[in-house]
Amino acid sequence: LSLFGLVLAIGIVVDDAIIVGENIYRHYQMGKRGLTAAIDGVREVYIPVIFAVLTSIAAFSPLLLVSGSIGKIMKLIPEIVILALIFSLIESLFILPAHLAHSNMDSEIEGAKESWWHHNISVPWQKFQDYFASGLLAFVDTYYRPSVEFALKWRYATLAWGISTLVLTIGLVGGGWIKFTFFPKIDADNVVAMLTMPQGTSPDVTRAAVKRLETTALLLRDQLEQDKPGSIFRHVLAAVGEQPFRSAQSQNGGSAGASFSAAHLGEVNIELQPSEERDISSTELANMWRKLNGPIPDAVELTFSSSLFSSGEPVNIQFSGPDYEELKIVSAKLKQKLAEYPGVIEITDSFRSGKQEVNLSLTREAEVLGLTLVDLARQVRQAFYGEEAQRIQRGRDDIRVMVRYPESERKSLGNLEEMRIRTPDGKEVPFSVAANADLGRGYASIKRADRKKVINVTADIDSKIANANEILADVTGTNIGRSSTHTFRLRR
Repeated sequence: LSLFGLVLAIGIVVDDAIIVGENIYRHYQMGKRGLTAAIDGVREVYIPVIFAVLTSIAAFSPLLLVSGSIGKIMKLIPEIVILALIFSLIESLFILPAHLAHSNMDSEIEGAKESWWHHNISVPWQKFQDYFASGLLAFVDTYYRPSVEFALKWRYATLAWGISTLVLTIGLVGGGWIKFTFFPKIDADNVVAMLTMPQGTSPDVTRAAVKRLETTALLLRDQLEQDKPGSIFRHVLAAVGEQPFRSAQSQNGGSAGASFSAAHLGEVNIELQPSEERDISSTELANMWRKLNGPIPDAVELTFSSSLFSSGEPVNIQFSGPDYEELKIVSAKLKQKLAEYPGVIEITDSFRSGKQEVNLSLTREAEVLGLTLVDLARQVRQAFYGEEAQRIQRGRDDIRVMVRYPESERKSLGNLEEMRIRTPDGKEVPFSVAANADLGRGYASIKRADRKKVINVTADIDSKIANANEILADVTGTNIGRSSTHTFRLRR
């Protein structure tokens, strides 16, 4: 990012120098001496040059105000650009005119009064400048000019050499000899394990899984202290029912509305010593912790985060289509395919099953009796949730009076089968005659893209073993997910 900021500033830096240098040269052509031409040339253009730099600084300054983790990364660009622009302004208005004036300095100082400043400051400084100027001219005459003349004489060979170098460079990258990572992991001072259990999981089960993560974290700390005295860990924070670290990350990333609080969520956060005080990276600690802990039974997702900033998962493949069941099948095949690659870890997908629910449907007998699904749903709701009979006003409070089955008759699913359903003509029939009840799970959420249901298959990469671009390129060549009803997308 620092290099990118310098590349952005190069054009503006060169423009400043060209404007000032050209105007000084114009005055020199008018017959003015070196120092006079430099001063007059700068005086004419210094105001627009300064404002041109200030407007560029103003354009990049808002990036300094970006908050959160992404702000810590992005602020490097405006910092480098602004500093480069400030130094370019100083160079173009002071240093460059002094160099241009120095080219004709002898005529300017001719007849100057002898003074202490002239003997002790001006002459030594002039000799210092002459030393560098003569060295630069010697380099130009000895190396640069002969090289340019040779390249112009053998222009076709020079062109062929340039093209071959370009082809070789592209081949090194395309052939996999030089690996490319869009955004490498940045070592953080926290290693966090984020756990997601199936929806509907009791807090006790989630607490037991979080306890296991906490125990293995403390075991890892003891092992590290045995190998090398001095604790690398500063604090260990375990949370059940929420994920504070992920919530903070989402807020810093601009997703303030994201919520990571539920009974099936858990998190263990290890705060480490600053990176300059330890000789092991957070990524290595995360890998050691993952291996020591192992998989957690029934866990939907268990991820270990050790990077200061995340630009997204290294592998993120999206399937879209009209039917979630087909998408689940295709995503399961892809997860099996990804598991075959060495170095691919934490393979998961974005589909989340909801809580357990009872799906009701009408029988043929109920349809003959004139019952509708709306009638069935309303009566079941009245029995277990209640029907509002009246409202009583007590001061500023509005009290609703609900009529429903006694608590003893709405505790289990068996009570549902004991219900009697009222038909449109006022008669009552047993629930088993009127309806069928099937246990199932709903959807925790339905994600869409372009009005189609989508499932994202994601995975992390051990950069020492695998490369995300190579894996994505290989997966793209397979026929997983390619059909008339599905769209196959890659996110790098």
